[in-house]
Amino acid sequence: MILSDFRMPGFDGPWLYTQIHQLRPDLLDRMAFITGDTLSKDVASFFKETGIPHIEKPITPKDIRDLLVALVEG
Repeated sequence: MILSDFRMPGFDGPWLYTQIHQLRPDLLDRMAFITGDTLSKDVASFFKETGIPHIEKPITPKDIRDLLVALVEG
C-alpha cells in the first residue's frame, strides 16, 4: 500500500504518481492520497483523470481503515 499526503515539501501527489507510474505501474492500484485540498480545480482534475482514491482531511482512523479495505478489495 502507498498512502501519501497530496501536498509535501519538495514534491506533490502528481509528481509521486508520475514516478510510480513510470517505475512501478503495478503499484498504482494500491495507491491512495490524503488531502485537504479537494476544492482546487487542479487537485479535483488529478483525481478525476487518474481515478486514484483519496480521503479528505481531517481524517479519522475509520476513514483510513475504510480506504485500505477498499484498496485491498478493489
